[in-house]
Amino acid sequence: ADNPSLTVRLPGSGKNPIRIVLDTHLRTPLEANILQDGQAETWLIAGSGVSGEKKKRYESKNVQVISMSTPHINIDELLHVLGERRITSLFVEGGSRVHDSFVRAGAVNEIVAYFAPKLIGGKQAPTPIGGIGFAS
Repeated sequence: ADNPSLTVRLPGSGKNPIRIVLDTHLRTPLEANILQDGQAETWLIAGSGVSGEKKKRYESKNVQVISMSTPHINIDELLHVLGERRITSLFVEGGSRVHDSFVRAGAVNEIVAYFAPKLIGGKQAPTPIGGIGFAS
């Protein structure tokens, strides 16, 4: 499984961004780099169904848990909450479902695609943007 740091790793490239992780059910392992390394402020965005006890386990790692008003993360609400916290720009790194949510919410201004030196694909491979597709 991937265990990213979500930090700037090039020398002289500036300060680390606030790491904002969409984790509806708070399933990020407590041993994950983003919870252990202390390199950047980290916020976990969770659905309303997460128990207070579970939130406390993450908050004890010096992580801010932000709960949405519904069991699922609504992108419009998320952007409103982040705006209230003075976040005005996001770099969304995620899977096809996350990308689809942002596209459907009309919250994408630019797409930057990175390709690894090895491509794994085929007809059954996941696409960069999931969902049911677009009629037009």
